[in-house]
Amino acid sequence: MSKVARRDLGWLEGLIDGEGCLSLYKTKRETIRGFQWYSSVVINNTDRRLLEHAQKIIGGGHLNGPYRNGNPNWKPIYMFRIGPNLQRKWLPRLHLITKEQHRLLLIETLSLLSEHIGRNHGVHDSRLEQIFLEFRKLNRWQRRDDSR
Repeated sequence: MSKVARRDLGWLEGLIDGEGCLSLYKTKRETIRGFQWYSSVVINNTDRRLLEHAQKIIGGGHLNGPYRNGNPNWKPIYMFRIGPNLQRKWLPRLHLITKEQHRLLLIETLSLLSEHIGRNHGVHDSRLEQIFLEFRKLNRWQRRDDSR
């Protein structure tokens, strides 16, 4: 890996750690047995150029926006979403700090989901459900008691 590539990789890691959201979602589907599972890596920011640079490094993804909030004083927000194929390629290459456990869980999730496609549907649902609960626990706001 060249110096520029290492620099870009470190920059991307910092961006995802600071501004990114790594998640797992599920929806109940009547047409198929069990749940439909979705892994998600999203980076939101008010500076489109920042997200365009991330998209260039990754070599794909979807950049949407601007989205406006109800408050006219707030800047519009742009959303950069990385699909599952790019997640499979990039998540193993990254090393995060605050979202490292999320990253590891998503890598496992993507591996399990690739086995779901077209066959063995539902065979990993119990593990996916455990991972889903771990994500909920990780994303729960921790209440601080500063009086101690």
